[in-house]
Amino acid sequence: MNKEYVLWGIAPDHKTEDILSTFKTLKEAKDIMSLLTDKYNCTELRIQTIDFQSDLAEDFKNLVA
Repeated sequence: MNKEYVLWGIAPDHKTEDILSTFKTLKEAKDIMSLLTDKYNCTELRIQTIDFQSDLAEDFKNLVA
């Protein structure tokens, strides 16, 4: 597995963003993203791609909390 797709968003009745799920393919992540938006009213969804072949330190270098 070279990449992982992390689906972030705000679930109904929550105020902060959380990891909602992870996926092995971008297509799976996009399909579930649509479902969570349309059927379950999740908001501010986004997909984060983690590439395990890249230098992970670089991915988190400019992280803002």
